Amino acid sequence: TQESDMDWEPTDPFVLVKKEVERALTGVNQVYSAWENAADADEAAWAANEVKLGTKNIEWDLQDLEKSIEMARMDSKRFQIPQHELEERVQFVATTREHIQKLAKTVAAPAQGNATRHSRTQLGLEKQRDSRYAALEKDIQADHQKFIGQHQQLQQEMYEEQEHGLGEVSIAVDVLHNMSNDLHDELGRQEKDLEHMDTELESTTARVSRAIRKVDELITKVDNKAGYWIIALLIVLLLILFVVFFLL
Repeated sequence: TQESDMDWEPTDPFVLVKKEVERALTGVNQVYSAWENAADADEAAWAANEVKLGTKNIEWDLQDLEKSIEMARMDSKRFQIPQHELEERVQFVATTREHIQKLAKTVAAPAQGNATRHSRTQLGLEKQRDSRYAALEKDIQADHQKFIGQHQQLQQEMYEEQEHGLGEVSIAVDVLHNMSNDLHDELGRQEKDLEHMDTELESTTARVSRAIRKVDELITKVDNKAGYWIIALLIVLLLILFVVFFLL
């Protein structure tokens, strides 16, 4: 049949439509197999609906094929298709239609679908599928728990690092506080020392002023020459007293 299809392919539309039908029929058969092995009602309903749509589309294509066969019979001079080839095409259409009608009827019967899945349950196929799903769910839960544990551990490490950093900052603040207190105490002591030195300086300045006044009075009373010697002696004594006072 393939050789005869190739012979008539340039002018016969049957060949192109037949290829489309064969591709569509392969897809419908695959979906029907998925319906037979459906794990639950939702998956079975989806597959059944796809089978119905696919068989309906194939039926339309088969109608086009019937029209092309009828045209070839009516205009045999143009197409020049042998009679046995036309019979093979009619047989292809009939066989394909019978097959898709059987598929559509099977998926449309709930009892048949339930019986098919019941048979699979008896064979243990449902349990195997459930076991695989349970194992997959267990793996997903394990990965989820592992991720949560790692995330919590990371948060704990970050919290501990922050606590350690805050502890170091607290220690540094305490050190600075103690240093500021020590500096304040030291400035207070230095302020007292400066006040004491200022008092001593004022007292010394007053004593020097009194001494100078006495020297002036003495100069006016004694001879000029003797006065110079007395002044010089007093200045030396004052210098000695001043040096001794500040050294002590």
